[in-house]
Amino acid sequence: MTRLESLRMTDPVLTNVAFDYKFPENAGFSLFPLVSHSFTGGKIPKFSKDAFLLVDSRRGLGAQVKRVSRDVDSVPVTLEEFSLSIAVDDREFIDAADPVKKKLLIETSKTNTLLKQIGLMVEKLQADLATNPDNYASTNKIALSGNSVWSNPASNPIANIETAKEAIRKQIGIRPNTLLLSGKAYNALKTHSALLERIKYSMKGVVTADLIGEIFDIPKVIIGESVYYDGNTMNDIWGNHAILAYVPDNPQTIDEPSFGYTIRNDRYPIVDKVRDEFATSDVIIVRDMLGTAQLSDVAGYLILNAGG
Repeated sequence: MTRLESLRMTDPVLTNVAFDYKFPENAGFSLFPLVSHSFTGGKIPKFSKDAFLLVDSRRGLGAQVKRVSRDVDSVPVTLEEFSLSIAVDDREFIDAADPVKKKLLIETSKTNTLLKQIGLMVEKLQADLATNPDNYASTNKIALSGNSVWSNPASNPIANIETAKEAIRKQIGIRPNTLLLSGKAYNALKTHSALLERIKYSMKGVVTADLIGEIFDIPKVIIGESVYYDGNTMNDIWGNHAILAYVPDNPQTIDEPSFGYTIRNDRYPIVDKVRDEFATSDVIIVRDMLGTAQLSDVAGYLILNAGG
């Protein structure tokens, strides 16, 4: 064991802070909900249509019990460790009336800051997966252009969404319950005359995410507002696309049929602290182990270039 390793200890209080952190800025978890699993990598069976459709479970007298099985196709998933650290200088709390309480507040805030940065990276990976047209069946995607993009008044976003809903329903027997709109797609819908006409008698008088959900009869409407800096420009993580999907509410395992999952190793997240005497600081180290998988190409529908 090195000297650094001997000084590094897992902090149980900050680890609990990390467990309780819900990645509120990350829209990707609406499509890929977070579930815990014991592995660090391997293959996960995909969900075929049979995982969603009605199975006749009635058994006649003396008949064998019908056995259901998952599709033999699988998706490789590798869980990666995401790690960041930040220092808490002694001077940040030494003059406080209650230094112990002040230090804990600062450490909690900085732990959340690191988790937010990790969440942004994970969201980028989730978006890259969900906006890749190769990950969808040919019946479950469309690329808008010209007059069909939602920023064009001649477009018909209501027809686009209804077509997407019906495509998913026909494939899995369940209507999508989640609509993720990029910031650009949301802005285009908010000012579209077709939606403004639908809500002109509402009390709000403006198109909101909740009203979009009511108009399209979709329980969850999520706006992907996150941006990232590539060294030159700021970019929208979710581009100008829209995604509809069926995602179960509060899944506990990856065995429940879903568009996809984000898998976390069940030993994570971990928050360690190490003392850096040369910097008169305690260094907080946040570690998480995550991997995202899209498990069905028909439980979702991709509308490319929706916002124009």
